[in-house]
Amino acid sequence: MSLLVRLASDSFFSSKKILVLDSDDKTVNDRTWCFWEKDTDIFEPIVHHVWEELDFFSNHFSTLLDIAPYKYKMIRGIDFYAYVKNAIAAAPNIEWRKASIKKLLKHTTQNLAGVELTDGSHIYASFVFSSILFESIPTGYLQSVGRLLRAYPGMEMVILQDHGGNWHRHGSPNADRSWVLGWNDNRYAQERKDAFRERKEKEPIVCPYCGAVREFGNICATCKKEIPRRGRLVIQQDGALKYIDGRIYKRRKVSQQSDTEQKWKACYYRCKHRRKTFRQAYTLFRRENGYYPPTDLPLMPKEKNDWYARVPDVPYSDLHSSTPKNREESSRLF
Repeated sequence: MSLLVRLASDSFFSSKKILVLDSDDKTVNDRTWCFWEKDTDIFEPIVHHVWEELDFFSNHFSTLLDIAPYKYKMIRGIDFYAYVKNAIAAAPNIEWRKASIKKLLKHTTQNLAGVELTDGSHIYASFVFSSILFESIPTGYLQSVGRLLRAYPGMEMVILQDHGGNWHRHGSPNADRSWVLGWNDNRYAQERKDAFRERKEKEPIVCPYCGAVREFGNICATCKKEIPRRGRLVIQQDGALKYIDGRIYKRRKVSQQSDTEQKWKACYYRCKHRRKTFRQAYTLFRRENGYYPPTDLPLMPKEKNDWYARVPDVPYSDLHSSTPKNREESSRLF
């Protein structure tokens, strides 16, 4: 949105038609922006707070530092959104449209880029700029961290700021990983979530005092404060951060009712016709019926890997043909 303000104030773009697509009305104070700056800029009227000094703390040294000629500034989200909308209102060549983008497109016959909206419509233009992170994937996360950690003369330490929950999704960049032939990014992400749900792995702990992330222990290695319970900071609608105890990934509530097998059978054939995966079929069953069924019903895969395959690609011989008489809760595959 800061780019949009600069485009609106540049005469070069006054003859260009600009369309802004956003799924949100931007009426809630849901975040803040902080940045370093030497001089004032176009956003100075909406700066909410300015810091000219900073406190430095470590195990061996603490002091108050003067950061001149820089200043550390903070802008509230709600002020920023209003500022941007006012700038757009004064630019007749810019249109703001509320819409959700499904994916980026490339025109098949013309040199145009475009987007597909969730309603199925397509919009094409000479240039498309997207700030959407469509999917946080393990390989992209590790690649980004790897670039940050590349050796550089004089660099002894790097602090990785993770504002997107990637540590929860993909684990520590230092963690040992087993790469399996045939697995894609989605499979790795799902396996990690399943390990959290089944308590095979412990969720990371976020320190509410300094924000440092660790895998175990009650004492934060960075600020040395004690946090007896696992939790994380969650942003509220008013932009405030609130510390929430408990786990993010809960165990699935599995149930079987008198008509569960029949409902799963109907779900199986629908998803087979639509070429959905078994995991997608399982999620669809939960959405339609309000509970997860056991994973050993007839027409369900015997092997865990087949849950990631498309329903019509798994032969009947690899599916359960009858419900086990003695089912154990631990027999769930995910």
